[in-house]
Amino acid sequence: MIFFCFRTLQMHVVDVNIKATYRSLCLYLFKSSRNAEVDMAILQSVILLVSALFVVSEASYAVHQKKCNSKDSECLKNYFQEVVWEAAKNGLPEVGIPILDPVEIKDYHVSVPGWVSFDFDGVGQGMKSCFLNKFWMNFEKRYASMEMICDLQMKGHYKLFSNSSLIRNLLDGDTLHGDGNGGLKFEKMKMSFDFRFKVEQRGGDNFLNIDSESSKFNVDILRGASFAADNLYLGDVEASATIMKVMNQHWKLVMDGTALPFMYKIKGLFYDLTQKYFNNVPVKNYLNDDVWKYVVT
Repeated sequence: MIFFCFRTLQMHVVDVNIKATYRSLCLYLFKSSRNAEVDMAILQSVILLVSALFVVSEASYAVHQKKCNSKDSECLKNYFQEVVWEAAKNGLPEVGIPILDPVEIKDYHVSVPGWVSFDFDGVGQGMKSCFLNKFWMNFEKRYASMEMICDLQMKGHYKLFSNSSLIRNLLDGDTLHGDGNGGLKFEKMKMSFDFRFKVEQRGGDNFLNIDSESSKFNVDILRGASFAADNLYLGDVEASATIMKVMNQHWKLVMDGTALPFMYKIKGLFYDLTQKYFNNVPVKNYLNDDVWKYVVT
């Protein structure tokens, strides 16, 4: 019977956390064995518990949306829309994705030589507002593309310094610097992410592994960006209201000057979240397709 316990462990349990629990129960059964009748009762309890854990583990990856054919882009869009909303609201801790709305922003730094140095710590919100415009996959080309539009905002503590000639001309003054409370809001930010992937086999299941080097990411603010801050100085003069008015009037110019490092950080976050999902959730959980022929050997 002990052999049967460990045989069940080897054949049917994949999740490492559940496997550890099952192994401990098998060892406990071995050490506390009294007679066949007691052993069988304990073994039945073990199987019941592990079965329950296995069901919970499987359900933790699930969304309330039917699985798709890889060529059905509308189905894929709806499926991964649910994934985005679930990650925003509750996170996906089983694959290492925390709650995304709200999300802590810590030690965020942007520095553009000759333009601006900006540090921020605070909270980001808005992932619950995100809508997928498209999501399609091509297994023959090992290529996928997604597009998402969100209303995003950040609030918290900032530090800023700029001695840019453009800023000085815009504000008709001296260096710009501040250390206080601030916020940034994006209306209808469109994020496009195209990536190549490999199909890999692990533990009897297939997973996608994203190729970061060949991925393409683009950010476009469709409606606008707005800024808010206190304790902003133009030279030695507190001028928060005036500075915010000018920055909000010329938001596109401000974003053009800082977009590149900002885009790199957003791309890194997007890649990390996408990789964590596809590299940990079996393809069979969201696709009906047989993808074995695409497995990297």
